[in-house]
Amino acid sequence: MSDIILPTKPTKSQLVNPETLLIFGKPKIGKSTAIAGLKDCLLINLEDKVQTVDGMVMYAEDNKKLEEILDKIIEAGCPYKYIAIDTITKLEENCLPEATNIYRKLPIGKEWVVIKDGVEDKKSSRRFKYNNNILNLPNGSGYQFVSQALTKVLNKIKKAAPHIIFIGHVKEINLLKDGAEFTSSDLNLTGKNKQRMSADAQAIAYMSRIGKKNYLEFKSGQDVLAGCKIKRLEGKEILISEYDENDNLITHWDQIYIEEKTK
Repeated sequence: MSDIILPTKPTKSQLVNPETLLIFGKPKIGKSTAIAGLKDCLLINLEDKVQTVDGMVMYAEDNKKLEEILDKIIEAGCPYKYIAIDTITKLEENCLPEATNIYRKLPIGKEWVVIKDGVEDKKSSRRFKYNNNILNLPNGSGYQFVSQALTKVLNKIKKAAPHIIFIGHVKEINLLKDGAEFTSSDLNLTGKNKQRMSADAQAIAYMSRIGKKNYLEFKSGQDVLAGCKIKRLEGKEILISEYDENDNLITHWDQIYIEEKTK
């Protein structure tokens, strides 16, 4: 007998804090600095070998190193409440070697590298035709393999902490509406991966900076990709970090992640 109970009346949303938060904005405005100031957050930097912010920070030069770090975190019992990936843009780029391996295991990819008499035959190897990049394959067919590689690493990231923050770079695109041109701020990822990350994130915020203050904007609109599935954050613009008169960083993450009531 089925144990499914059909609802008989509306119920309240149970989503209090975002399990997945996507923050994007222009370079050098303080995204990493603000997030590194979040208590109990490990920031995994994929771009800067030298630590540039104060906080719990690790560097992963490629996805192999990233997965080793994630395995260590999981092995340790997932001790961090938050893990931030800086940046999702670089993470996608780092998926290219694994994506190429996936492609090469398929019948269609057998000729990507052709070896004859122990030496690569440059005339037969298809990689030279496409500048050694599967993203240059005809009709954009290489992007599906990057998506597969990204899915693999994202699944492991989500197992490493209850709350994941992805930091992304912004891409400015020009749009035309009603005869007028305007600039839209978009997440710098390839098409389907951008759609996937946007769909998976429970909250998407655009970070802007005014003077010594940084704001997270959860307002979706024509000029910026943002939004939220959490009612208390939806449509809000929140001061997330600022510097006092002594240049000490003050963060306001308690406005994003609030204490959840125990049942």
